[in-house]
Amino acid sequence: VEPELLTAVSGLSEVDLLAALRAAVAHQVLVPDAATQTYGFRHALTQEALYAELLPGERARLHGAFARVLTQRPELAGPHRLAQPALLAYHWGRAHDPARALPAAVEAGLRSQAAYGFADAQGYFETALALWDQVADAGAGLGLDRAGVLEHAAESAYLAGDPNRAITLTGAALVEVDEARDPVRAGILHGRLGGYLRATGREGASE
Repeated sequence: VEPELLTAVSGLSEVDLLAALRAAVAHQVLVPDAATQTYGFRHALTQEALYAELLPGERARLHGAFARVLTQRPELAGPHRLAQPALLAYHWGRAHDPARALPAAVEAGLRSQAAYGFADAQGYFETALALWDQVADAGAGLGLDRAGVLEHAAESAYLAGDPNRAITLTGAALVEVDEARDPVRAGILHGRLGGYLRATGREGASE
């Protein structure tokens, strides 16, 4: 994490933050990375232990603070700036704010898909689907309805090497589509389902 992001989230002055960071480094809790000008935990187990000590309300408050700062000042994501939607999806989700986590998860999925990170994309789209029913008018402003998110999740799953999951997700997308009103969209989904079934050697591909 970058010192500027820590300053914005913690509300500490630069002097107080540097003193706290110096103490954490001296006690071998944190380690500075000279190449990226960032700080990280020296040991993952230490990080997990400290996180576990936080009360649920403290965790939600801290994740919400990170999410708000990264929303208002995306440049503070530093070397992770291109992954800002993924960071926001993570932090808003842990802050128990599904209305903000959902669009961030969809955007993270689309960016990962465009970058050929299909396993990551599938994870983000499935996160969005898990949040969907928790958000009123979930599709507003997303540019995708639930069937569209399912379609993206299915394609990402297939390209990530999980055709069986792609079959399940495409079947769920077909349930969302009115074949009488939107036969082209339904036809495309049936075509993809046939391809996924063929890839797994399962019956019903031609039908």
